[in-house]
Amino acid sequence: MKTKNQWNKEGLIYGIGGGVLGSMLTASGIVLISAFEGPVITNAVTLTAGLGGGIISGALTLFGVRRTIELQKEKEYKAAIPQKILALHKLEEIVGEYLSKIYNLYAIEYMNEENENDLVEYNRLTRNFKKEFNGLEYSALTEALKTNEKVYKIVKSSLLLVRVNISNIGTDNTLYNSSTTKHMEFTEVQSNAQEMIDVVIKELDRIRACISEWLTIYSDGIFE
Repeated sequence: MKTKNQWNKEGLIYGIGGGVLGSMLTASGIVLISAFEGPVITNAVTLTAGLGGGIISGALTLFGVRRTIELQKEKEYKAAIPQKILALHKLEEIVGEYLSKIYNLYAIEYMNEENENDLVEYNRLTRNFKKEFNGLEYSALTEALKTNEKVYKIVKSSLLLVRVNISNIGTDNTLYNSSTTKHMEFTEVQSNAQEMIDVVIKELDRIRACISEWLTIYSDGIFE
């Protein structure tokens, strides 16, 4: 496998081409010298041919070096695509699993605060949901870092909104207390559950759309 310091064929061609062209200009100067045999003309033509050949030779050589670097970067980019695709599929799996668990929260809407079993289930659902989100957030960000900056930023911003909405669901064992305050809190949770779930689903779908977009981009790039 070629290293960054190795010439590729294209770069070598530009380098040789520059040298040949410079030599041709210098040779042209020699021909003119022979024709006019004047010292002034000799000096002027020699200087012009030498400078012209050197500038063109250097320019072509520099262009060849730059092109070599660009080609090396392209190779490195394509070599990294398979790992980025794998990271995107893993990210898609993580988000999909969490999305499937969100629908469990719909049960909150049908709970009765005066039913002890419902309150126990309420606390179990909210505790598990928050715990699972912490694992999701870490895993999702880890995989997003393996892709690119755009994917990472979208994942990070969407998960921040998900976290904010999840924090609105309070896990509280004192809900067993049938005080007016707790009654109002529980009722508010029930009334806002659908809205919260919709926001979470929207943000997770945003991440999935981003994943789909970049899977297409990377797939097209690797099979060009």
